[in-house]
Amino acid sequence: MSEQQLYVLGVSLSVLTSLLLVLYLRKPLYKLLVDLCRTEDRARFWVQITNISFFLGATFMALSFRPHEPQPTHYFLASIMSRTLFGLLGVTGFLTIMISAFAARQDKRKAKASS
Repeated sequence: MSEQQLYVLGVSLSVLTSLLLVLYLRKPLYKLLVDLCRTEDRARFWVQITNISFFLGATFMALSFRPHEPQPTHYFLASIMSRTLFGLLGVTGFLTIMISAFAARQDKRKAKASS
């Protein structure tokens, strides 16, 4: 397999990984965001922004991989996938922090309103 084919395979696996993550998180994230945003339209918007972030984060990290020397196939793909997973972890962590902060603010508002 040529280096170019390996690269395309690695990027394809990265996109597939982000797609699986999007499919896994879609329903629970939507329910959470409907609760936080109070409208389905806002929740759908933020779910789409999240999906785009996952795809762009994974694709960016996979495309940023440039081998400095020839590597065996499994090391090459492992390097691309490790960068992809690092990118997805970063995006997931960032979104978790943002949603948690927003949820905490919503909880404080609800507590003040009920007092």
